[in-house]
Amino acid sequence: MTVTKRSALVGNALAMDERQYREVIALSSGSTAITVSTGWSGKMIIVPGFTSGALLTLPAVGDGLNFEFYHVGGTASGVVTYAAAATGTIVCYGDAAADSITIGKATGAPSIGGSVRFVCDGTYWYTIMQPAFSSAAPTSATMTEYAIVS
Repeated sequence: MTVTKRSALVGNALAMDERQYREVIALSSGSTAITVSTGWSGKMIIVPGFTSGALLTLPAVGDGLNFEFYHVGGTASGVVTYAAAATGTIVCYGDAAADSITIGKATGAPSIGGSVRFVCDGTYWYTIMQPAFSSAAPTSATMTEYAIVS
């Protein structure tokens, strides 16, 4: 087995401010079509509630890029879609070549408290998802956020 250390690569670390606190980006609910900047790599990105859902497009794949999105507001449509700039580059549960994932429930239930992380190896975006639940004992009946892969 070969272990490759990638910590020296640009974008492969958590972005810290001058106080050595993690940098945070709060998106505006005014725009529902957002292109994620490579400059956001390593930062915590706060996703607000949107009136009619939102589309966030990831940048082109780049070794070491990583983004964490935290949902802090529900949406009227209940969904936020994350799309890859290049088709077939998202690896997520049940799909090794997805074009996009949609977080939330189309029924309008809020996705507050859920999050998704994208980590790139230069070829694919790998996803780590933390769904939001409506109770302490999560089941398919209490889950208020899930991914739709397309």
